[in-house]
Amino acid sequence: MLLILVLLILLLLFLSLLFRSLFRVLLFLSLLFRSLFRVLLILSLRYCRWCSAASGVLKHWFLHVSAFPADPSSLDVIGASPLDYTTGLVSFNR
Repeated sequence: MLLILVLLILLLLFLSLLFRSLFRVLLFLSLLFRSLFRVLLILSLRYCRWCSAASGVLKHWFLHVSAFPADPSSLDVIGASPLDYTTGLVSFNR
């Protein structure tokens, strides 16, 4: 019984060391890919006109969508379907 208990403790110690190192490796990889993604994004925005134009459109779209009020009843929809909320065919009652 004592031998089984010692083996379980050793197994738990081994697993904790293994998962700690695995966690460090995963953390390193996530930081590496995040910084790599930032570098690629900066390069694509700087050297690719199509990418920078697309990012400008996306930035404008995200700013436009985030400017919507939380209450849809405060929107004056000009004969628009619910899908038109994302296309910009909505005027505000302000």
